[in-house]
Amino acid sequence: MSQFIDVDPEVMRKKFGYDAFAVRHNLVDHPLLQIDRLAQLADSLPPDQAEHTDSDAPDILPGGGEQDTRLTAGEVVRGIEANGKWMVLKRVHTDPEYAEMTKQILDEIDSEKVEREGGRISSECYILISSPSSNVPSHFDPEYNLLFQIHGTKEITIGKFKDPETERVEAERYYGGGHRNISDLPHNAQVFAMGPGDGVHIPPQDPHAIKNGPEYSISLSTSFYTKPQAEVVDVYAMNARLRRMRLSPKGPGESPAADRLKASTWRGMREARNAVRKVTSGRS
Repeated sequence: MSQFIDVDPEVMRKKFGYDAFAVRHNLVDHPLLQIDRLAQLADSLPPDQAEHTDSDAPDILPGGGEQDTRLTAGEVVRGIEANGKWMVLKRVHTDPEYAEMTKQILDEIDSEKVEREGGRISSECYILISSPSSNVPSHFDPEYNLLFQIHGTKEITIGKFKDPETERVEAERYYGGGHRNISDLPHNAQVFAMGPGDGVHIPPQDPHAIKNGPEYSISLSTSFYTKPQAEVVDVYAMNARLRRMRLSPKGPGESPAADRLKASTWRGMREARNAVRKVTSGRS
């Protein structure tokens, strides 16, 4: 029996990873998701794990908003009812308590697609906290995602890219180092009205945009990669680099052998960069 997620098991098995669908959940009263505890979490996170901008963004804002450096993350959370901010606490699974909660939630996923892809290779957690009437511009995320509404109300519009070429351009731009916001609204979209206890599944790379209701909002995003989805991301990132070299690489899925080579090459380059950063950051 599920502890947190309430959804038709057949819907979960058949639609997860392909189509957006609504769920219910039992996380509203979880002690880790109350505003005071989240302010403590915000105070404890490194600066690069807390992003906050003004909440009155337009529906389309490709470059993203500007970080307000006058406020600490904890101050933003404590004043969220009146300060007109939108905040995401990133990768909060680096905290052991939030890591355990994330694992417990994601362990409840039973999906044919995820099974075929070998199961998840990561468990991630993000928390979104925003002022009344906030607007989150159209964007997409690379992971399999379950979004749970904890406090307040919102409408989330989830759809697809206009066509495959638009998806390719936006994906290469983002995985090549750009912002997650995109330059168009979701197409063929569904609108999900969410209050406390509601949730929704957002498949990888499905564009979505969010409008908050009249109260401040807390949402929990639990997400993960499978090995094939992580490879898709690496192929897009490598293709972005190759296209800057005036080459015309094939997209993910067009050549499995090329995909494996490009993904492996990109991972090697990323690991080398990380190793250099560790060496240089350790110098006195």
